[in-house]
Amino acid sequence: MSTISHDVLIEYYRAAFKPIPLSKDAKTPNVRGLLTPDEEDKSREESADGQIHEVSFIYNRPEFWTEERIKKEYWRFDNVATTLGKTLLTDDQGKPLYLNALDIDSEQVFTILGRLSGPDGKDVYFIDEMSKNTFVSKTKKRFGSISFGYLTNNTNQSEPDTANTGLNLK
Repeated sequence: MSTISHDVLIEYYRAAFKPIPLSKDAKTPNVRGLLTPDEEDKSREESADGQIHEVSFIYNRPEFWTEERIKKEYWRFDNVATTLGKTLLTDDQGKPLYLNALDIDSEQVFTILGRLSGPDGKDVYFIDEMSKNTFVSKTKKRFGSISFGYLTNNTNQSEPDTANTGLNLK
């Protein structure tokens, strides 16, 4: 049984995340059998090697998840990550929004962004401020990895990697 409720997963979905179910190790996508037979055929057609690539399929389809599908498949989520890229959300002008991430994984960057000087000369604690305004994911490493998810009209054109699906949301 999942350690994450479908209500939490639906919150992530509504916030523009494209959930990827992860196994207990928090690394391995738990996606075998997730696609319908038609989706498996499309995945094979789209892949360079003729194999099924579930994470890439989700990455390329912001419409993949629905609330109903999440309720049906939530049992797969011992942990959860997200892919980045195009979401179902649009801006005020109807342009698509893309989920991107800023990843801080070095002491130098952590230190630089830890405390900045604001326009009024007062200290601004960047990580604390970002935690109020966006989703922040932190690992157990001392200086990272800290990832900030944010929406923008710009996209990063990189392809997903099943070993690094984006932000780890749990």
